[in-house]
Amino acid sequence: DHRAFLRVLQSLALTREEQRERVADWLALASDAASVVASHAQSVLGSLALDGELTHPHLAEMSHAVLFRTERKLVRAQLVLLGKVLTRDASAADELLPAVAQAFGHEDADVRERALKLAERHVKRAGSAEVRAELALAAEQLGPALRARAVATLGAAPVDAAATVYEEVLPPVPQPTRLAPAPSSVTELAEEVGAALTADAGVTGFERALDGLVRHAYGNRENLLEALEPVVARRWWVDPRYLGADRRYGDLRHGMFDTSDALDLVLATLWEKTRTDTLHGGLQQGAPAHSCVHAAFSRASDARVWEVAYRIRTEPLPLLLSTPTWSTGLLEPDELVARLDTYRRLGARVAASDFAQAQLRVRREDRSVAAAAARRASALGTAEGARLARWLTAGKPVPPVVRRRTSGTRILAESGEVLELQEDFPSSFRALGRPVSAFGESRYCYHWNNALRAQWPAMVPERRELVAVRLLRDLSDVAADDTRGTASVLP
Repeated sequence: DHRAFLRVLQSLALTREEQRERVADWLALASDAASVVASHAQSVLGSLALDGELTHPHLAEMSHAVLFRTERKLVRAQLVLLGKVLTRDASAADELLPAVAQAFGHEDADVRERALKLAERHVKRAGSAEVRAELALAAEQLGPALRARAVATLGAAPVDAAATVYEEVLPPVPQPTRLAPAPSSVTELAEEVGAALTADAGVTGFERALDGLVRHAYGNRENLLEALEPVVARRWWVDPRYLGADRRYGDLRHGMFDTSDALDLVLATLWEKTRTDTLHGGLQQGAPAHSCVHAAFSRASDARVWEVAYRIRTEPLPLLLSTPTWSTGLLEPDELVARLDTYRRLGARVAASDFAQAQLRVRREDRSVAAAAARRASALGTAEGARLARWLTAGKPVPPVVRRRTSGTRILAESGEVLELQEDFPSSFRALGRPVSAFGESRYCYHWNNALRAQWPAMVPERRELVAVRLLRDLSDVAADDTRGTASVLP
């Protein structure tokens, strides 16, 4: 894994001469290394190219490799680099335009359009008829709209509408992936937490980071704090002007805006930047007087994080019960029983919100597997084991009554109560099963973060209709108001 050595490489502070001597190595890294390492190699080669210290054949070789990568950021950066070099040096067109044409077949429509614009801008500088013919041939990979443009600008062959049936190809359906265990070393955990704080880590990254913090705070706290020092050094709550994190988290009128907000609360708790009464207040807060249709999800997810932070301060948890087995949020029943057994052996007290989230995630569709796990749970002789056994052997959930309503140009839905979510669940989770009105909830809403929305289906992976009915009004905005972004939760 080259990422482990990237810091070493960067700390060596290579001179420009040393960078030039290793062009072949940079090319190999830009082609095949992990994304963060390829990005570093790309930046080195790009700097050499803009200074005229990278030959056009080498830049073309680099482009042929990078433009076939799936990371959009790398591909777009390469197109920008090619555009700068072509603008500065007209003689580079014959060497570099065929490389640009490689992106005509990229899976991303935006990349294809960017590549076509770049080729159109510089095609007149191509002095070779062979290069022009190569561009025209490559343009056949474009979709109908861009292909029609390429006919006029690149001399591509016109599309025979009668002979061609164009089919828009969607990305592959996301497949569930199994979560790896939480990092066993504090160094690896610190890297994952840092990554989750700076970019959308998805369900997998967030859950692994949260579970890892809980586990190491329980039995390895001093080493954990030492490993996390570089991660927290630049967090906003370290700044003394903020007087710790209480100024932000002490205002309980709003929930957490995204997953990094949740991780910051746990980290600030580890660093003693939050007061215990602030954590207790967050754990005990009631439902807001006026809530939007999404508040049920934010309330439940926030409650789990507040509880984790409060227990880290007062009575650390050995592990999280609710960490999913799969990227969809599903939790295998055997794993949950094994975790409850660990709690029993350690004499640890189960956290209410953590166990409630585990219940909502545990897989019950396979009745034989669920029944076998229920017998083992019951044999634990604990209250949570008995409760899990009842949950696993309960009959098939009764779906809520759904009604269709119209509002102007919109067709909306509302649903009735889900009774099984009103029993044996903390108050912060019961709202997930309350009736949903098409018109009753407040239109004021701060759940604009799409990364946060993507976490919601993983909270109730076997009850997706509870998520869908709460997102329908947002999705109607895409059709009725031509908004963008909301539909990103659909994949």
